This record gives sequence, structure tokens and C-alpha cells, in this order.
Amino acid sequence: MRDASADDGLLVDWLAHYAALMLIIIVVITAGATAWAAFVLPSREMWTIVVDSTQDVPARELGVVGEALFQAEATSTEAMAALGLTGGPEQLYRFVQLRAVPESRLLIVVARTDDLYTASSATDAMAQALVHAFERSGYTGMRVLGAPQPAPVASGLSVGVVALAAVVMGVILAFGIAIVSYRMRRPVLTMERATALVDPLAVASIPGTARALGSLRRRPPRISRGSLRLAAPFGDGTRLQAPGFSERDRRKLARSLGVPARSEGARAVIACDAATRERDLRAVTSKNASPLELLWIA
Repeated sequence: MRDASADDGLLVDWLAHYAALMLIIIVVITAGATAWAAFVLPSREMWTIVVDSTQDVPARELGVVGEALFQAEATSTEAMAALGLTGGPEQLYRFVQLRAVPESRLLIVVARTDDLYTASSATDAMAQALVHAFERSGYTGMRVLGAPQPAPVASGLSVGVVALAAVVMGVILAFGIAIVSYRMRRPVLTMERATALVDPLAVASIPGTARALGSLRRRPPRISRGSLRLAAPFGDGTRLQAPGFSERDRRKLARSLGVPARSEGARAVIACDAATRERDLRAVTSKNASPLELLWIA
């Protein structure tokens, strides 16, 4: 039976190792989505109400007739000319639409953009063009009721809703990326696990810098000179092995430890940290016939 405390310890190590990466992902996604909602997502909606004053058209048919005239080429051409727009009508209908109030004599021209003045101008121009379209069809009972006004009911996504959704998506994505990375390097190496794999004669642990960065910490980890006193003394007879490190990084680590970059000494020291892959550690261990010592960089 597996030890539950060991599983709990592995979970804690995993969370600590990927915490910085997950936090950065969550913050970036939330900040980006919030900025998009605040500055890019259209949030200004203006209404202009058109009312049927004669009631000659049945209320249930007013919306159908109004939509047909609203989509007519002459209507969009007139509105675009008033707004100074060029191009096809789809440019206008992208942010202007018609809403019919069921069982009433009202039509609402809605314009929604990221600019209040543009929305107000567009809804007014389209409402006037719609009234003229009714008049060209022989129906003179339509009137524009008042000036454009802000929508009394908020529509679309608010910044708060977008931010909350972004946090949720960020958490899911962050855990997904961390799990994929974990599966590639499984398990997150601990000093206890490294000791079990190497079975060294001696174990020394040296605190590295920027431990809070976890998986984002640079390799090889920087080691302060003050931390070297916690490890066994190194000398010219030390042969440093650093599984998973490039030769350049191994030399950097050797210099920081005061170990010759190239040495054929009898004392074999294996240096590793939480980001070291188990398979790399196993491979280096199997190639060393001499007694091994383990240097853990926390």
C-alpha cells in the first residue's frame, strides 16, 4: 500500500515547484482579458426609439416590416452618407441593429461601439433613415421619439465578469501546463527521492538563490558563497557530475562550487535540484562505479 503521507509530500513539492509558473500564467491571462474588456470590447450602447403613432400596421407585423426596411439598401445608404462612412452596408450593420418590442408600437435602433459619440450618431442616423424608409413605402405614421439615450439595461459582458472568467480559465490553463511539465519530468525531484536513487555515501544540501521561482529558476541555480560552508569541502580530487545540465552549465556550477571544471578525481559528486529528471540522474549514477556523494541544491 502506498504511503499517503508520501503522496501528500509529493503534492506539496509539486505545488511549490510550479507555483510561480502558475501564478504568472493566471496574472497574465487575467490582466490581458481585463484590459481587453475595458479597452477593446465594445461597451457603449445607445438607443433611439421609433414609435408608430397611427397604429395602421398591426403590432405583431411591425417588427417584421421594420426589419425588412431596416435591411434595405436605401436605408443603409442614407445612414452611411449621414455618418460619412464608405464601403459596404456590412460596415454599418456590424454595430447597429434593430430590436422590436413584442406586442407594442415601438422599434428600437441600437448602436453598440467603444465610443459614445459614434454610437449616438449611428443610432440617430439609422433611426432617421428608417423613418424615411417607411415614408417611401407610403406609411407616414413613424416618428423618432426623443434623442438617442444610453441603454437602460446593461448588455454584453462587464469587466468584472470577464475578469472572473479569466481567473477561472487562467487557473485551469496554469494547472494544465504545470501537469504537462510534471508528466515530462515526473516526478518533481526531491532530496529524499534523489538520495534513494543515488544511494550516496554522503549527502550535502546547499540553498540556491531564487528558490521561490521553482520551475522558472535559472539553471544552473546560483549559489551564494555564504552557502558553501553548509556542504562538504571540495577539492582538486572532486569529479562533479550534473545530470541534465549542459556542459556549459556544469562548468558554471563547478566554478561556483570551487571545483575544477575538468577533473578525473576519485571523489564523484552528483549535483542535482528539483528540476533534474529522474532518468538523467539514473543514467549518471549507473555510469559511476566509484562511491558517490550527493549535492542537493535546494
